[in-house]
Amino acid sequence: MFERSCEPSASLDTHKTKYYRKAWADALKLTEPLVGLPIVDPFARECPWADHRNDADPQFLMEGKTTKCMDALEFMEWVKGELGPRSCRIILLDPPFSDRQAQRYMRDKEAFKGHPNLYALPGYMGGIGSHIRDLLAPGGVCVKLGFNSNAPHQGLQLVKGWCVAFGGNRNDVIASIWKRVDESLERWTQ
Repeated sequence: MFERSCEPSASLDTHKTKYYRKAWADALKLTEPLVGLPIVDPFARECPWADHRNDADPQFLMEGKTTKCMDALEFMEWVKGELGPRSCRIILLDPPFSDRQAQRYMRDKEAFKGHPNLYALPGYMGGIGSHIRDLLAPGGVCVKLGFNSNAPHQGLQLVKGWCVAFGGNRNDVIASIWKRVDESLERWTQ
């Protein structure tokens, strides 16, 4: 189920990398029956793929590259209020996952309230994961990039994952696709 690929160079604009474009193509294919439902990206930076794009850096909003400039957790709460539960096709989850990466990304160092490594902020990613589970339509997927293969929420099932090696002393990135799979009582009552 897990693959390994090598990419000798990486970009802060992850949507331009081969591995993220591959994950995006796989997510689109997996969710073809959900075409028309919105796509959400709480950490968009310059990635244009989502209908609802957010980034904590106000520069991306001013440049028209995002639709919102909010804390990502607050953005997910806003999306849930606007769209309602079970309304999204794909959620892209590509936050800065190390202090070094966050500092290289951010023009506004205060954007993450002094916690650039969001995975180390207690409860933060768990809160986002809960919103992901609530927002995804049955069959919808979350594309997650990070240093771990943890599920964004226990209600999601791993569909595909791969390790991206950059070489040298650089950390690998784990790309994974997680699907909302809902069981119904129908199969148990027949």
